[in-house]
Amino acid sequence: MFQKNTALLACFLALAACQSSSVKLADKNGGQRSGMEAGQADPFTSEIANAAAQDQLDSAGVDNTVVGSITKNTGGGKIVISKYRPPKVGTTFYWKNNWNSLPPRLVHKVTSHSAIFEGKTAIQMDAIDDTGNGTKTFYDVTSSNLLGHQDKNGNPVVVFPQVEERLRFPMRPGDQWMTTWKSVDRSTQKTTKGGGVVKVIGAEKLVVANKHLKTMKIRLPLPAKLGRGMKHFIWYSPKLGVVVREQISNGTFVWVKELEKIKLPS
Repeated sequence: MFQKNTALLACFLALAACQSSSVKLADKNGGQRSGMEAGQADPFTSEIANAAAQDQLDSAGVDNTVVGSITKNTGGGKIVISKYRPPKVGTTFYWKNNWNSLPPRLVHKVTSHSAIFEGKTAIQMDAIDDTGNGTKTFYDVTSSNLLGHQDKNGNPVVVFPQVEERLRFPMRPGDQWMTTWKSVDRSTQKTTKGGGVVKVIGAEKLVVANKHLKTMKIRLPLPAKLGRGMKHFIWYSPKLGVVVREQISNGTFVWVKELEKIKLPS
């Protein structure tokens, strides 16, 4: 799940985490958990409970005026996110992270919706206020799926000629699809591949960055080498246009990256 150091920090933006060939679950990380806000949904609630909560979420009131909000599909009655809406240019995201090998805080700023990366139009986010200063990460402008990274000199470091499709729109609870991805580390010419089934679990309310957010919980595949019992989830906020929480856990070890603060453009 983690790449070379030059792209490592930029990789932990909310829209998508970077893939790689291995993850070592150090024993010293066992039992680590981030402090969950009061009232935050339990990330290990069952899929049945999530499905039952969908109507409650909708009846609680959703901002239907925001493009990409979680709304009721009038045709089928299911909650649906119609399309991807990028975060505003100038927005800065502050992330807290409990992975010991990374800084406890990662800060990234949206600088463009029309950057060009490897011939594709992309959303650009720049790393600031951490050891990855100057690195840039690029995401597909229509889906936010990760395209790759540049170093502070503008040189591509890690590219994804075959993108991992973590998000697909329109998105509904119960949707699932097969994703197959490939990344290339330009510094070593090492190619890494992966994939598996992505499943949309359902709508879930979270409290992150002091905000009550409606999110869509999605389960991602993990490499078999991580062992049995590991689960990988992301919580996508259509209103903010980013994944606001990401978690890998086996019930004992818990790695969490979570949105801590948002600074909107003036």
